[in-house]
Amino acid sequence: MHILSLFLIQLLIPVFSIHMVFSVLSAIPAFSSKDIGLPWLVVCRFGFGLAYGSGISILCVYVAEVVPIKARGACIFILQMFLAFGSIAAAITGLFVIKSFGWQIYSGLTTIIPGAIVFVTIWFIPESPRYLISKGQQTRAQRILCRIAKINGKSTLIVGACKRG
Repeated sequence: MHILSLFLIQLLIPVFSIHMVFSVLSAIPAFSSKDIGLPWLVVCRFGFGLAYGSGISILCVYVAEVVPIKARGACIFILQMFLAFGSIAAAITGLFVIKSFGWQIYSGLTTIIPGAIVFVTIWFIPESPRYLISKGQQTRAQRILCRIAKINGKSTLIVGACKRG
């Protein structure tokens, strides 16, 4: 899992960047005065879904690396439940929005809102400590491990010499 984890963590920001690009592209019909049509929707939603699905796989591996063993299963379960409930919410929203406003507005709502949430939150996710250590950045990895230990209420002594503060 070590090599796989490093490879997937390196892809996290690029995959979510692609996710954001397709979010914006999918929303263009909602704000365009001319009818762009079904091919645009199919291409953009395909790209959005591919990036979104890839991102979820990467996040599951990332969670397995940084979350304590006792909470790992619960965190991945919660992540998967958010996906399931999000899909249900999108389908229910579609029933009302498409009838009243058309597919363009629906496409914009269901891509821009998740895309904006991802864009804001991705910058708060620390880098993988394992990746940093493999790149010779022990000090940065140690700071992240200390922060994770502090958040989880664990002793920072197991990490090493964490700065007090």
